[in-house]
Amino acid sequence: MSGGHAVVVKALRDYSGQLSGDIAVPKEIHGLVGSSDVGDESWGVVGIFVKGKYTDMLGDLKDLLGEMANGLQAASEKFDLAANAYDGHENDSKQLLGEVLKVLEDPAPSRTPTMGPKGS
Repeated sequence: MSGGHAVVVKALRDYSGQLSGDIAVPKEIHGLVGSSDVGDESWGVVGIFVKGKYTDMLGDLKDLLGEMANGLQAASEKFDLAANAYDGHENDSKQLLGEVLKVLEDPAPSRTPTMGPKGS
């Protein structure tokens, strides 16, 4: 088929698996961020004024990392669904073409001779 396109379903599935494996990275960083929040006494008298902002920023970072993990999971699922769709289309096309080929190869009943040496 000239000018068409080809989809490498295995590549879609491999990339889906890679994205799924990458979910561990933001989760690991999320855990590290959680351990970086120190108590109020560590900040001292002057630092206590900025500790609230620091804690808010850590919370924002945790939220972003959670959203990143969710995004990677969603992307992985979508690539897997795309691979399934292409596989399904490929299988349906094979089945349909097989049925068409069978119809073309089988003799048509209306073309079977009813007269002559074989039909008498």
